[in-house]
Amino acid sequence: MVLRAPRVLLALAGLAVLSATPRPARADYAVDYAPPPKPPEDDFWREVVEPHGDQIRVVLEKVDQIWNQVVSWQNYDAGDPTGELRQRVLDDAWGMLKYARRLDPTRRDVLERMGRIGEESGRTQAAIEALQAYVALLPPEEDPPAEISLRLGRSMLRAGRAEDAMRHLRAAASPAGIGAQALAALGEALMQTGRTADAIDALSPNLGQQYSYYWQNETVQLAFTLAVAYDRDEQITAAFGVLEDMRNQLATEYANRIQQSLAALPLVPARDREYFLALFYESEGYLQEARTEWLHYAEGGDGAPFRGRALDHVAAIDQLLAERLEAAAKPKPAGAAGATTGTPSGYPPYPQPYP
Repeated sequence: MVLRAPRVLLALAGLAVLSATPRPARADYAVDYAPPPKPPEDDFWREVVEPHGDQIRVVLEKVDQIWNQVVSWQNYDAGDPTGELRQRVLDDAWGMLKYARRLDPTRRDVLERMGRIGEESGRTQAAIEALQAYVALLPPEEDPPAEISLRLGRSMLRAGRAEDAMRHLRAAASPAGIGAQALAALGEALMQTGRTADAIDALSPNLGQQYSYYWQNETVQLAFTLAVAYDRDEQITAAFGVLEDMRNQLATEYANRIQQSLAALPLVPARDREYFLALFYESEGYLQEARTEWLHYAEGGDGAPFRGRALDHVAAIDQLLAERLEAAAKPKPAGAAGATTGTPSGYPPYPQPYP
């Protein structure tokens, strides 16, 4: 114990000296870390108001890409001849939109796309529900956009709600925007409810005053629907007059423009496409093709309310073909010009098809 005491005393003295030495301030040796950047206020409130906004934006971008592809297939008739791929990608888009709506049921841009994809993919009731939800979110003083009214009208027509459909179609049939599309759909709805004369009254003034050029699909759809209305009203000369006016303006583009426009025209019921195609083929002079389409339409029974008119066309074509065969069987004098092709009584001359 005598030997260890000095060591203990030395150790205690050393500790006392160290404790008495002044220590540097904390700021002298602390690392100065910058605080994290403060997020912009608009981003903060966006996260508060739209907590899933970024997810929904990604979904909408993908849906828009799908829609652009569908429109491309429709306009150029390439890449999907059977329509199977179109239906598949529309189903995928529908699933994405259902997820986006679960994240935020009040997003009008989601509901608008649900109405569009729902109508195009055959989900009529779901499309109506989504579009009505869109309208319900609008302020009382704001009218629905024309495209919303148009799609709501067409969907209701498919669902058998003709009067509601026509109310929405009239709202969409303004001179601006997609008025021509809405007028064509309105004319079709009026014809399907037995008001062909009203359809003519709705279509004819608008075609003459507002849509005098046929280089847009919507204008061609309006004009061709008017020609169909004239034909169904047994105003045959007027019907072919509308088609001839389009032919004069479109010249060699007539056939391509008509086919492209009719391919993009949603018809209710779908069987009406056979009626439209039959009249187109007849206006081009392709009588065998026209006869086939008229017969296909007439086979629709109750789903073909203008079956009588279709059979009238078949009878007229049969008469003309018989006259041509008879004329071809007669011997021609040497050097005589070929016989001209006639038309049945009451029908304008048919153009000759291209060889």
